[in-house]
Amino acid sequence: MTVYASEQPAQDELEVFAAFDGAIKMRVVSRPNCAFAFEVTVQDRHPQILALGAQRPPAHFHPYQSEYMEVLEGRLGLEIEGCDRIIGPGDGQVRVAPWTSHRMFPPLLQEGSKEDAEYTGATTRFLLSGGEAAELFRLDTVFFENWYRYQDEVVMGGGRMDLIQLPFYRKWTTDWALACEKMEASYLQRKFSDRKKMD
Repeated sequence: MTVYASEQPAQDELEVFAAFDGAIKMRVVSRPNCAFAFEVTVQDRHPQILALGAQRPPAHFHPYQSEYMEVLEGRLGLEIEGCDRIIGPGDGQVRVAPWTSHRMFPPLLQEGSKEDAEYTGATTRFLLSGGEAAELFRLDTVFFENWYRYQDEVVMGGGRMDLIQLPFYRKWTTDWALACEKMEASYLQRKFSDRKKMD
């Protein structure tokens, strides 16, 4: 079950949102000199993650912002410019520069493989953060709420991902006023802004 904006925990609780039936959870953390910072927890052996198999989210890039990943526990698959690597707690912070094609994914658990025989963890926990950027182009909670929930809906619903997921959706967005501001500032997204949906 996906947790939507109207079902969000109180601000003083740590969890911001969950996706893939609770297999992925994100919470806001404080990180100096970052436009955003989240601690992401992935239940590696959750049925929704295992069901993904080799399926990955679409590769994408961010034109105006660097993105950083740092694994605290477990392991994370990271594809940068078509090259795969698995990062873990000993790898420190990995930077993905603007305009660099990338995607994160849970490494495929393959029964009987040497790597998976050595991996006994059930959880991957990593920090995801980004440098400063202009408000319109900034990756933030509004962006990630929509990005993960869009993937959740498409994957769990058996649909096909649209590589250009334009608007923000009210049912997934905790700060609809900010989402409307971002959409109104964009020529392509302006028509999707609907301030009448403010609760």
